[in-house]
Amino acid sequence: FVSDTEEGFDWQLLFCDNSNAGHREMILLDKQRPYGAMRSMDETTLSNAVDALADGLRSRSGDLEEGRCLPADIAGALAEAGLFNLVKPAELGGHELPPAAMMRIVAQLSAINASVGWCVMIGTTSTLAGAYLDPDTAKEIYGNPLDIHGGVFAPMGKAVDQGDHYLLNGTWQWGSGSANCTWLGGGAMIIKDGELQRAENGAPMHRMLFFPADAVTFHDTWHVAGLKGTGSGDFSVEI
Repeated sequence: FVSDTEEGFDWQLLFCDNSNAGHREMILLDKQRPYGAMRSMDETTLSNAVDALADGLRSRSGDLEEGRCLPADIAGALAEAGLFNLVKPAELGGHELPPAAMMRIVAQLSAINASVGWCVMIGTTSTLAGAYLDPDTAKEIYGNPLDIHGGVFAPMGKAVDQGDHYLLNGTWQWGSGSANCTWLGGGAMIIKDGELQRAENGAPMHRMLFFPADAVTFHDTWHVAGLKGTGSGDFSVEI
């Protein structure tokens, strides 16, 4: 990517070489909004972006293994390339790729470095919840195209129903890529008046709750033989 900016203008232009199409793709970032508003990109453009990052990613494989996480600068480069927004809804600045196209991009990244591919898979699929939230809430959580999202769906937390909000406590295991996230989600059992709430069929009720990463405590629990660079340690929220 090459940035083409000029002081006094409200837009920043980012150009991505698209050799297959015989031209450069232009992405507009609105400088008036936080980090801008990234235009949706197609699979070819995103695949070309992966190719552009490939040598740099390969050269940093040792850093991922040694650090047992995705380094912040690599996560930032992937975000700048739009790779955490593969399936994010288009109205939230995402690319809204079909599932098969998303998997091809993830496979392409994984062939370069499996930990990078895994973190991008977690990050992009974590944006799907934006399609199911009310527009204002979705924009608050997912509106910044450079934010990275993550979390754990498994209901390892406890959310006490307070009527118009929940009090959340819990520890979630295997939070891949969570250290680079701005927002995280955690599954939680719903408690009201001291009782576990249940659906009509008797199954325990649980929800996915979302919270800023600065409300989270991260725990260094990721000591493994494979996918070392995913940083899939535990994180917790305590109120």
